Amino acid sequence: MSSARTIEQYVEEIIENLQDGDFDNLSDTCDTLDKMKFNSKKKYKLNYWRVMQCLGEVAVDRQVKCLAKFEKASCKCHYYPNLKCFMRLFVEMMCNVAVIKRILFNKNKILPTIFKAVRQIDEELLTVLALETTHKCLLVGKTEVTELFMKYGLLKDIYQRVKGKNDANQFSYGAINIVLCCSKLLLTISICGTDSIRRQVRRSPVLRIMGEYIEKLAANKVDKMGVLYLIENFTQAKTVLSDEKEADRALQNWKPKEKLQKEQEQDQIYAFCSSPGCRKLYDESLKFRYCGACRISRYCSEECQKDHWKKSHKDACLRDPTDACDW
Repeated sequence: MSSARTIEQYVEEIIENLQDGDFDNLSDTCDTLDKMKFNSKKKYKLNYWRVMQCLGEVAVDRQVKCLAKFEKASCKCHYYPNLKCFMRLFVEMMCNVAVIKRILFNKNKILPTIFKAVRQIDEELLTVLALETTHKCLLVGKTEVTELFMKYGLLKDIYQRVKGKNDANQFSYGAINIVLCCSKLLLTISICGTDSIRRQVRRSPVLRIMGEYIEKLAANKVDKMGVLYLIENFTQAKTVLSDEKEADRALQNWKPKEKLQKEQEQDQIYAFCSSPGCRKLYDESLKFRYCGACRISRYCSEECQKDHWKKSHKDACLRDPTDACDW
């Protein structure tokens, strides 16, 4: 990100590229952001999360609208590559609970596209991104969203994705990452699902096929990133499915903010003051103030809130989330 541009200007350029269908520039932006995220210098990582938070605060509705209409707006030959590029930003923008709640107001409009991405087999990274998006929705939406996603066939999708990798004896990093995502989903629906959903999971062949895949990983001495987490999720899911009291206890102790932090592999909660002139990192000694209208933008002080409102937030505030449905 050029030092000459503010974070807000950078985010608006991203959205302009998205709305113009300029996926070449958008892909270059994603590559640049990836370098920021995984840079050894913490200042670049923090700026990455500042961009993602701002992207959610000012543009979540525009991104949801784009995702809902993606199939009509993209040509068939570039549909999946373009969707992959878009999803790289979309899933990372889902970096706080308030933004995900906003997305869930329009879940029925975006589910067809998300599940189409889960079910395609041409773009492995797109499958991972769609599974991660699904998982973040479940982390925040819990039981209600779990029931909806199960009706969409999520359990069958998990089974088919794992079965495909198991039958083909695929143990590449990409293959393991897909099965790892499936294991996280399996654990989450086992905890957040109803008794009926847990019975469906127990009757499904998904546990058997995932167990077979894990056994093959051990037999082939596969030691790649994600294997230990895959085994851990699988073991926890089996425990929850075999003990209803354990499932109830896990749901009672469910904390979406902490789950999201773990999902994003953050060593702390990367949350920042929304005022462009501040962007201070969250400190446990501080208590953020939230915009009373959108409940997304947050501030470390009354001064920052007033300053942001006067300069831009008065016009950019997303206000009532039901407004997002009016398109």
